[in-house]
Amino acid sequence: MRAATMITLGLASAAATSPIDANFRAGAHAHAQNIRAALLANYDPMVPPASDRAATGTQYSATGTDVAMQVRFFKVLAVRASEGIMQMKVWVRLQWRDDRLKWTPSSYGGLTTVRFKGQHADSMVESEIWVPDIQPYNSATGMFRSLDPSTIKVSSDGDCFYSRPGSLDVSCKFSGLVAFPRDNLTCAIEFGGWALSGGHQ
Repeated sequence: MRAATMITLGLASAAATSPIDANFRAGAHAHAQNIRAALLANYDPMVPPASDRAATGTQYSATGTDVAMQVRFFKVLAVRASEGIMQMKVWVRLQWRDDRLKWTPSSYGGLTTVRFKGQHADSMVESEIWVPDIQPYNSATGMFRSLDPSTIKVSSDGDCFYSRPGSLDVSCKFSGLVAFPRDNLTCAIEFGGWALSGGHQ
């Protein structure tokens, strides 16, 4: 009984010293709706965000926005060496800054994040905000079709985070086939912009 009392006191003390995050308080849904309405009022998702590249001394382009990309490989689903195809289970994560999506949290109940619709391959629904146009150049199936739909998490400073699970299907010029199966097969995957060049993203 004594130990249980001590645990209860500890929980009560922790709750008293750490207030609930604004994104989880009563009224957060109304504030999120107001933020989304204000940000999307004059927003064009076809236009890439402005950049501070000129300020940071980037030589390549002063108009493009920098995009960070991470591909997490979970499992190789299939390797068809005779067809030059490899299929993998992945998470693809993109992160970028869009200053058009900034807001002052104190004006909206302290909210620091909201969500926007991402791309959806199975319908005509387009992303509500600009999304980087990045594809594997040797894809057998484009990522637009092979990744699951998801929402984009946007922070009050304009930081955008887009994480999508799914599969990555690529065409491979496998090296290591000469001594197969006594060699290691390798397949290079190169990612880059498709419709938009590196001058824009």
